[in-house]
Amino acid sequence: MKLQLVFALMSLSYVTISAQDSLPKKKIFYKMELQEITGEYKYGYLANITEEVIYYSPEKLRFGTPLQSMEKNIMYNNVAKLKLKRQGAGGRAALIGGAIGVGVGIIAGLIEGDDPEGYWLRFSAGDKAVVYGSLAGGGGSLIGFVIGSIAHKTFIIGGNRERHKAMRLNML
Repeated sequence: MKLQLVFALMSLSYVTISAQDSLPKKKIFYKMELQEITGEYKYGYLANITEEVIYYSPEKLRFGTPLQSMEKNIMYNNVAKLKLKRQGAGGRAALIGGAIGVGVGIIAGLIEGDDPEGYWLRFSAGDKAVVYGSLAGGGGSLIGFVIGSIAHKTFIIGGNRERHKAMRLNML
């Protein structure tokens, strides 16, 4: 028993010591539609945001790209509105909606229980859980996909430093 305890503590200390200091960065892509104060529109992918400047690219680029490689940028005081849509939001929302639908369907089927003896077509609680889970999961996936596909964030900056700062904090 003592040997197992010592081994467990040594394993735990090794895992703790060898752990990384920071999490790896996620590959997040934001499609953007930027409206300047002059009314001109710019389209592309949001690359980075600093206190003064918004960096973007016409090619697909991950958010948080180092600033040295950025050519296209715009000062915050020239930005009227910025609309962002996260790449792959429809698929993620469909998965979440489907999982919730399956869970609710299974619970509903189990709560309803077995059909009584007198029915011509009898279902057990397990059968109902499978059918309800399948139907609710499909419906939840469909609803999640639609909501995720149309979801976007709009930031109205209007050249205001405080609004730009709030958007930057929201993004980071």
